[in-house]
Amino acid sequence: MSIDPELLEMKLPNIKVITSSNDDEYINCQTPKSSQYLIPKILSCPPAPKKPKRMSSCSSCKRKLIDEFKFFDEQEEIESFFRFVDVNSTKKRRRCLV
Repeated sequence: MSIDPELLEMKLPNIKVITSSNDDEYINCQTPKSSQYLIPKILSCPPAPKKPKRMSSCSSCKRKLIDEFKFFDEQEEIESFFRFVDVNSTKKRRRCLV
């Protein structure tokens, strides 16, 4: 890359910088230093942060309590199932010989 000769010959316009000798503007802008504006000293450390507790709205996601379950008395159906299993279990099983 080369520098363009026209760029070197160009002159920038002079910029006028206005300086103010009046420092009265800055006298009123100071940090307050009285005791009421200072940060108070901490006498004891704050407690460690804790994990926030879950809201109760999530309780609907959990399983219902056992008290809320409804059980039906289907004793006959259960007994008929076990009778069927007992009848089929009397057969002898054949072993596979390999």
